[in-house]
Amino acid sequence: MWVGSMGILQLDIVVRGLPSHASQPWYGVNAFEDGVRIAHALINDLKPRIEDRQFLGERAAITLGGFVGGGYSRNIVPNYFQFSIDRRILPNEDLETVHNELINYINTLRDGVKSAIDIYIVNRVEPALNNKSDLLGKLMNSIDHVLHVNPRVGISRFPLILDTFKGPVWMH
Repeated sequence: MWVGSMGILQLDIVVRGLPSHASQPWYGVNAFEDGVRIAHALINDLKPRIEDRQFLGERAAITLGGFVGGGYSRNIVPNYFQFSIDRRILPNEDLETVHNELINYINTLRDGVKSAIDIYIVNRVEPALNNKSDLLGKLMNSIDHVLHVNPRVGISRFPLILDTFKGPVWMH
């Protein structure tokens, strides 16, 4: 039985460098290389700490690179690189705290790159939890009494909104 759902924070990280011809790359700032440095730090340092977090048998998750783009020619130092971050938020985490954790971490990486870094919020959905309702307790007791089954309580990994006319609606 789901008693809640994970929230979502989706960001686009846009790295802006300076183009130059590939024969003279020292005149440019390679946005791709700087973007890879940022992604590498996120993957190796922040991601393991986030994915160690658990609640009701589910783990927090962060996915980098679902959306990636940049560059416009093979012989030009890329002045633009972009990648996405999808962070699934546990119901015992606060959306604003998760948001600040990511932004602050990325801000610490700015000194290690020459490119400018822009961070865009694409989607924010609060996590939800309702595991203390009278109805839930009565439903669990009824299932146990009638079916002799102790239902497992969990959370949905996908945000779920209840539409009273149509039933559950999945958010993607």
